[in-house]
Amino acid sequence: MSKKNYSVKPVVIFTPKRYETEFGIKNPNPWETDPDELAENSVKASRKLYEKFSDIGLGNPDPEPVYYYLQPDVRHVCAMAFGAGEPRWIERDSMFWFDRTDR
Repeated sequence: MSKKNYSVKPVVIFTPKRYETEFGIKNPNPWETDPDELAENSVKASRKLYEKFSDIGLGNPDPEPVYYYLQPDVRHVCAMAFGAGEPRWIERDSMFWFDRTDR
């Protein structure tokens, strides 16, 4: 019987704001952006991570595009089930947020 070697590959992900300030890569609204553009963003981000942090094993000099499966965030679904409006995309922060200014 052969012994299988398992390993855990750590992944480091910065906040969208950090990618923007550190590398100049904006995180567009994933529901309104072409999937190819999102995949290209993943390639740019991985290259930039490699350029800056390759000494600690982050990033990839020649990354493959990553196509993410978009799905609703369960927090948004639950909040909307209890009467909250749809979350809106906050361009400044590159994230969805519930508008509570009317409360």
